[in-house]
Amino acid sequence: MAIGTVILECFVDYVGIQSCEDVVPGSGLYVSNLPGITNAVIQAATDKQHGTYLVTWANIQERAILAFRNHLLNKINECYKINKMDTVECLACENKELFALALQNLLGNYVMIEALFNWNNSRFSTVDKKGCEEIRDYYFDQFVIQIASAVKGIDILQSDCIVLDNQCRITPNGRLSYQESLM
Repeated sequence: MAIGTVILECFVDYVGIQSCEDVVPGSGLYVSNLPGITNAVIQAATDKQHGTYLVTWANIQERAILAFRNHLLNKINECYKINKMDTVECLACENKELFALALQNLLGNYVMIEALFNWNNSRFSTVDKKGCEEIRDYYFDQFVIQIASAVKGIDILQSDCIVLDNQCRITPNGRLSYQESLM
């Protein structure tokens, strides 16, 4: 998949969809294992412009990972002052196991967004539009909870993404003062 500007390449296909192919995603998690989200929902969200559900899935991943990156930057900066996006990428990829559930929930949210936008073209019959909106909102709420929890789980003192200098200290607002790695 050519993601272009998405810098969190380590998250592409980290959460998968179950298909005929026996490809197990790196996290072992599937978006299609979330309640209310099946391959049929992804297939129904596919319009003629996208072609196959795998193309739709690739597009969903691209948009979700871009949003994930932005939410992650904001959450990380609530705890630490990070000035370089590549440091955020490094921290995210170094700790991607912590972020797997957050990503799975955000992907579930984006699947339902796609389904809602293609509602009139879909063959949906298992969930009504209001139910689809509720599922979308539920997975976003779960994402917010999971990403906050994951960021708190980062051990910044053990990270290869951060170089601690001799003046490493905790500032009065509780933030860690450090120098970013030149990785």
